This record gives sequence, C-alpha cells and structure tokens, in this order.
Amino acid sequence: MSTELEIKKQRLNEFLDRHHLDGVFLQNRNNFAWITCGKDNHIANNTPQGVTAILATRNERICLANRIEAPRMIEEELTGTGINTVKFPWCYRRVAARVANEVIAGRKFAADFDALDLGLP
Repeated sequence: MSTELEIKKQRLNEFLDRHHLDGVFLQNRNNFAWITCGKDNHIANNTPQGVTAILATRNERICLANRIEAPRMIEEELTGTGINTVKFPWCYRRVAARVANEVIAGRKFAADFDALDLGLP
C-alpha cells in the first residue's frame, strides 16, 4: 500500500506531465497543507495565503521562508519531512523574488498566487 506522500507525489507528477511543467509554487494554505501532508504555513486566519511557500518538483520540495518564519517552519512544521528551507530577508520582496528565481532556475512552474506580484517571470 502506498503512503500519503507517495500518492501525492504521483498525483503531482501526473499534473506536471499533463501541463508540461517542471513544478509548482504553492503558497495558499490549503495547497501547502496538501503538498506537505498536513503542515501549516499561516499566522493569521484572515487570508488564504500563508507566510511561506513550497516549490515542488518531481524530485524535491523546497520551502521558501523569510528569516523570521524559517526557524518555526524548520523546527515545528517541517521536521522529518525531508523538505529543505531556503531563507530570505523578510523586509525585501525583491530579494524574495530573486531567491525564488534562483531556486526555480529557469524551469517552468505554475503558481497558486499572482507570481507577478512577487516579481517572478
């Protein structure tokens, strides 16, 4: 029997194949929880978007988190998941966009939020 994570990886890979993508960039709380098997990326309950995002490809999942949220994500949410965290300064959205672009590295990604708001191509 397959584990929840294996099933989700299979579903993600099918989605990526169907849409000719290399990965997805997920920040909405429900999608973050889905891809991480129930982990939480929110502080306030008044927005559908969380404070961190997951870049998920066929072979890896990376959490992008500002330096304020990164320790909480690493210690409380992502322990034991195999998800690495990439940190960026919380006060500079351009730096966050640059870090995201470096992680994406020219690959074709879909996002569940307006990526242009972050300055992504």
